[in-house]
Amino acid sequence: MTTGEQVDAIEESEFQRASAEFMRRLEAIGAVETRKAALPPRDPDRTELAHNVEAMTLELLTWSRYQSRLAETQEHDVETTRAPQVVLEEWRAAVRRLEESSVTTNERADEVARLHAEYQRAVDQRE
Repeated sequence: MTTGEQVDAIEESEFQRASAEFMRRLEAIGAVETRKAALPPRDPDRTELAHNVEAMTLELLTWSRYQSRLAETQEHDVETTRAPQVVLEEWRAAVRRLEESSVTTNERADEVARLHAEYQRAVDQRE
């Protein structure tokens, strides 16, 4: 296998991995959305789940953009003067940063939900 074929195989493998991750996240959104829709109005969990869906949807958009970039790269077969290993290392680092940003988004969504619930309890106690 030539170096070009190896790079193509790695790119395709990453595209397929990103596609599978996108589908996993999409299914997770569907599951949370189903749970949220089954709750009665004014259920405090409904708001938390709505915030979770919002955060998860933003992450999904990021994965969609990532797949678009991967597909564009494959389509244009860009010539590079850098060694494939160098580009591969940067690529893997970028994927790790993308995955870490998803964790951060989830943590922020959880923080928002927690603070909202705390605020609601404080308001309810005053009444």
